[in-house]
Order: sequence, then structure tokens, then C-alpha cells
Amino acid sequence: LLWTTIEIESRKSLFEDENVKNISEYNARHKEKMPRIVFFIDDLADLMLDSSLDKYIESAICDIDGRKIDCGIHLLVSTQRPSKIIITERLKKFIPARIAFKVFSHYDSRVILDTEGAGKLLGAGDMLINVPGKTDMLRVQGAWLPDQLIRPLVSSCDYTKNK
Repeated sequence: LLWTTIEIESRKSLFEDENVKNISEYNARHKEKMPRIVFFIDDLADLMLDSSLDKYIESAICDIDGRKIDCGIHLLVSTQRPSKIIITERLKKFIPARIAFKVFSHYDSRVILDTEGAGKLLGAGDMLINVPGKTDMLRVQGAWLPDQLIRPLVSSCDYTKNK
């Protein structure tokens, strides 16, 4: 998290020096493209339940999420234990797009999406997505791919292109 915060500051300073607003403008001007970064937190509960770190983690995530998009840094956070202690109201403000797979209770669904519904999902990739600016949830089906299909796909990607 600290590295990501430093990288955001570095990129913002570089954009200011180059007189550009975001990574897309920067990459349009340079032959060597600045890569986008996807930062994963696999289980937020593991970090938030450590009482010595919880406020630091929450503040760092909010700081990163509030400033990262223009810098080409994307944050994905997951947890297998949705609760108000883990997914705080402050985090919800800074991570407005949320996805819920099948959960055990209507309470868990409310914690994640601010509405019920995820408890009635079918499982196996069935999910609800709360998209900022939309009043209705989107229900979509995720696909599971085995590693032998994912590796060739990922290795064929050209990460120098600004997408």
C-alpha cells in the first residue's frame, strides 16, 4: 500500500511536469508507454482484523482509490468475510463499484451492496454488480477458466498498449 501511494505521487508529479491530466494523455505523447497497474488485496479481512493496522489500511485504500484512476492504477479488493468492520462506510464511499457473489445471508448482501439479493444467487459465477450512477443492480455470469487457458491469453497481451 505504501509503494502504491508513493507511485501515485510520483506519477502525479510527472504528469504535472509534462502538463498532462492522466495516463492516457501521457502515453499519447511518449513512445515508451507508462504501464497500468492492477493492485489486488486478496482478503481485506486479514488486514482489517489486525487492530494495529485497520485504520492505516482503511486510510491507505481510501487515499489510493480517491487518486488512482488518472494515474492508471486500479485497485481490486476482495473479502470472504463481509461485515461492517471489514467493509466500512468510508471504504464504500471510495470504492463505489462493488460485486457480490452468492453470500450466506441478506445481511452480508446489505454490507456489500447496500441491498438484498446476493443471498439468492445461484453460485458458480452468478453475481450482482453495484455500478455507480445506476439505480438497479446488474446481474451477470462470470466465467471460470482453467490455468491452461488463461496463461496463453495473458502471455499474448501487449502490456505496452494503453487500453
